[in-house]
Amino acid sequence: MAIVEIEGQKYEIGKMSAEVQFHVFRRVMPLVRPIMMSIRAQGLEEGASLTGKVKAEILTSIADDLAAIPDERLNYVIDNCLNVVSRVVGDQKLPLKVHGQRMYQDMDMIQLLMIMWAVLMETFGPFLTALLAGPSQGEGTASPTS
Repeated sequence: MAIVEIEGQKYEIGKMSAEVQFHVFRRVMPLVRPIMMSIRAQGLEEGASLTGKVKAEILTSIADDLAAIPDERLNYVIDNCLNVVSRVVGDQKLPLKVHGQRMYQDMDMIQLLMIMWAVLMETFGPFLTALLAGPSQGEGTASPTS
């Protein structure tokens, strides 16, 4: 579990079940390619920090793709990301959602997107990094067993 700080507030990111991870992943995959193409077009290397200008260019490049995704698909991703996050208040961890209801009305869209991004990177970051790096030495060379 990771702790992230967003606009002065700490959040703990939990873990989605494997099935939920799969369904969230397949809903966000249409956005991964445009984001990665934008990052590559900027000539950024892995681990480089994104400037405000680069972030704006990435957002612009995926705007049409994002707009084309039906609300119910995006809501599925948002809801499942928020389901695994707790707000850290003192020594307590309070869930962002209880029985399907959001507990904090003070969160704005930017905070919501930053939380969602943190969850997606915590959940899928290692997989995407490995996927983008390509097969390692010896992978893909195994022959089927009889």
